[in-house]
Amino acid sequence: MQATCKCPLKNRYSLQTSKTNSPFITQFQARRSLVLNKHGKRRYLAVSCLVLLCCLLDVNSEESGDKTRQAKWTPKLRDPVKVGHEEEMMVFPFHTRKVKTISMKPPIFEISNFLTEVECDHLISYAKRLGLEKSPLAKTDETIDEETSERTFKIWDNNHDGFIEPVEIMHVRGKEDLFFTENDLLEMFKELDMDKDSNGKIDFEEFSKVTVPVMKDYFDKVRRLEPRLRSRNSRQVWMFHNDPKYPLLSDFHGRLSRLSLLPEEFINNTEPLQVVKYDVHGHYHCHHDSDDVEQGLPCCSFSKDEDCRLCRLATVLLYLNEPEQGGETAFPLADNETFSTEAWEREEGWKCNLAQNCHKSNIVVKPEKGKAIMWFNHLLDENTGWLGELDQMAQHGGCDVLGGTKWVANLWLTLVGEPGTDDAFKGWIDYGKDESKYKPGTDWQGKPIKNEHRGRKGKQ
Repeated sequence: MQATCKCPLKNRYSLQTSKTNSPFITQFQARRSLVLNKHGKRRYLAVSCLVLLCCLLDVNSEESGDKTRQAKWTPKLRDPVKVGHEEEMMVFPFHTRKVKTISMKPPIFEISNFLTEVECDHLISYAKRLGLEKSPLAKTDETIDEETSERTFKIWDNNHDGFIEPVEIMHVRGKEDLFFTENDLLEMFKELDMDKDSNGKIDFEEFSKVTVPVMKDYFDKVRRLEPRLRSRNSRQVWMFHNDPKYPLLSDFHGRLSRLSLLPEEFINNTEPLQVVKYDVHGHYHCHHDSDDVEQGLPCCSFSKDEDCRLCRLATVLLYLNEPEQGGETAFPLADNETFSTEAWEREEGWKCNLAQNCHKSNIVVKPEKGKAIMWFNHLLDENTGWLGELDQMAQHGGCDVLGGTKWVANLWLTLVGEPGTDDAFKGWIDYGKDESKYKPGTDWQGKPIKNEHRGRKGKQ
């Protein structure tokens, strides 16, 4: 019976293996040219041992795949241990990198040179060929109460001092997904002639003369004309990565598996890769990548994107270049030992504005070409071992790009279905799959993937 070794060493060394009645590999062959160099025999033996060990692990894991499912598989998350903890991980054959813990709550890990320079350039080039579209804004059911009344005034007057100040308008819900700075709101006061006595705040008499509908119209106009004030300002494109005939990058799923410690089979069918471009003033104010667990509401999948919730267990963010200035990834609440929901709701309006408060966040990660960061969006349910409540401290965002252009790629490791089933291995692609919507060999937009789009190995 022939056994196929998926070990990444096969990319550098020709290897043939066979499996007998024994669970171990008894025959293997490495490239004979290795014996020709000065220390040929020693190196041959060393490489042979590494190849054998790698393939033993691979075959054993392959044999245990079905057992894993039968044992009611539940995810085991990488242990952060402590902030500053480092652990070696093999990214490429004979090339290891350090996985560093930079936060405990949520667990956030950082690994430099996860992608090669050529791989980063390839993803950017491929994204340009596919064509990027404006990133959609978050949907919300919240609307501004348009009644110009004393009741509305009191709602907007958070500190109940009889005045509405710019910082209080930042907290008003339903203002068309806009994130104002204090200067932006002072400019609104001036343009709408709201602040008659020029004291930087509005009393009820001034408020009643301008009226809420006029302010709402102003919000609508600014939303159209000032992308820098929107919660999100970027362009994006999606790429399938699970077609074995057209691999996006060499050993991409294997690398992600070794980083996350989740099975490669689980990663194969997760969401497509999202490549995002941010120009100057491009940003994504703080948000969650996933949704709260809600009984009766299924996980979103390829064939179901309405009346569903995002079930993104983890996020892997890949930096594809380095902008001239800005573009950091910020986690405002990471490792916040005094977190309270009530306090956050009072402060969210201004702390989430990463154009103004990027470096006030607890964790700030600077873009570095080829670097990856990974974090978990959910806690695991103690009873089921499955997707638990949303980790509030996993809120994050992209700070304003102040110079140049920023390119990143997002991959979300989605945990769908119910515990004790193999739904997680079907993944986002196959869970409730509609064959009429998905065709292998096509990208997110249904266009055929050509051979020229395949990932290429580069500088390691």
